[in-house]
Amino acid sequence: LQLPATLELPFQVLLTLLAAAMLFLRQRLMPFFGLVVLSFTITGLWRPGIAPIETVRSFFGVHRVAEVAEGKARILYHGTTIHGAQKLRNDDGTPVDGSPTPLTYYYPQGPLAEAIDAARVAHGVLGHVAVVGLGTGSLACHRKAGEHWTFFEIDPEVIRIARDPRLFTFLSSCAADAPLVAGVQGAAAGGGLALACACDMVLAAESARFTMAYTAAGLSPDGGSSWFLPRIVGWRLATELLLTNRVLSAAEVSLEGLRAALPGSAEAAWESLATIIATANAEIAAGCRVRFDPTLVRGMGYYTGPIFEIAAAGYPSSIAGGGRYDRMIGRLLGREVPASGFSIGFERLISILAERGGMPAREGAEAPQRRVALLVDDGGDVAAAVRAAKALRVEGYLVSLEVRRKNVRKQLDDLVTHGFWGYATLDDPARRPTPKALARREDPR
Repeated sequence: LQLPATLELPFQVLLTLLAAAMLFLRQRLMPFFGLVVLSFTITGLWRPGIAPIETVRSFFGVHRVAEVAEGKARILYHGTTIHGAQKLRNDDGTPVDGSPTPLTYYYPQGPLAEAIDAARVAHGVLGHVAVVGLGTGSLACHRKAGEHWTFFEIDPEVIRIARDPRLFTFLSSCAADAPLVAGVQGAAAGGGLALACACDMVLAAESARFTMAYTAAGLSPDGGSSWFLPRIVGWRLATELLLTNRVLSAAEVSLEGLRAALPGSAEAAWESLATIIATANAEIAAGCRVRFDPTLVRGMGYYTGPIFEIAAAGYPSSIAGGGRYDRMIGRLLGREVPASGFSIGFERLISILAERGGMPAREGAEAPQRRVALLVDDGGDVAAAVRAAKALRVEGYLVSLEVRRKNVRKQLDDLVTHGFWGYATLDDPARRPTPKALARREDPR
């Protein structure tokens, strides 16, 4: 409720009388607490000069948009903190024309405005500018022609409020084309997912989870999600998410978005990438994981497929890296050979182990290490083959995965030549393969 200015004095008198009544009835508990509740209710709902427009709660707190000074200005509150304001009417009551003027922290000739002007004087023009925190979007009206400003905001509700011209017009008037980047931590469900989809880019923390949630409550999708989602991940996945409430991790969202962006002819490439990630994540040690990073770049020109880097938590640089380089090996041998390689920073690895107390002792009985080739059919179950190889390694075997050739006898002879003790075949993915010793042919001499 907005209290007219003429009633502000009577309102203050009423609050004074309530305070006096509470003092007089302090010995009578029930009337005293009744007056306390009444006082909080009146002061909470009936604020002199403040007209609430919208109140919304997000993961980061309560946001409130309200008009003050009899509708002359509109303010965004986060709790009790002002996060931006816009002047709506002049002193004579006429609407403000043209682009809005930044207020609060960002007013012209203020410290922040002077800092921006000083940067322009030093650099001529500001090319790319990153603004952390959006508020009402006031800073957008400090942008000049030819500058590219990007706003980073962690709260989707703040993005929605700033982009709604019915509430604030800084963005729509001064930087309608400015990209908005949202940050997601924890769950983005229902309306939260819809708000994330409305942003130009989403930076998701490892803890981020995305789900529609509506059909679990018997509701139809809302918040624009049914329009945005198919255009981001494609119709097939959007339908699945809408009907099943499947929960996606940050890594899965990155992969699904890549898949939707790829042309139909690149489906095989996407499937290969998804297989690599799923297979590796199923077999690596607890606490480790494989994550798709579209920004990863390795400068070597001979890579012909996926590249990777290995990192340890708490250390800024990678400890190993590599990728596929089929054609380089093919040039040496005169035929196409699938190849993958990597390099290890042993010095960095040793320093990490030293800081963490060294390598833990390996449990289990020691077994003589014998080289075994695990023969796998081309196009077979790679994940099952990796699991089988891991089981044999636990028993002490040195296992190499090899594609089974058509001429298996010739392949076994080659394995003997290369120093293998035995071989095993993955005929049943559900059963452990049994290593067999290779037959050594007698030297004819």
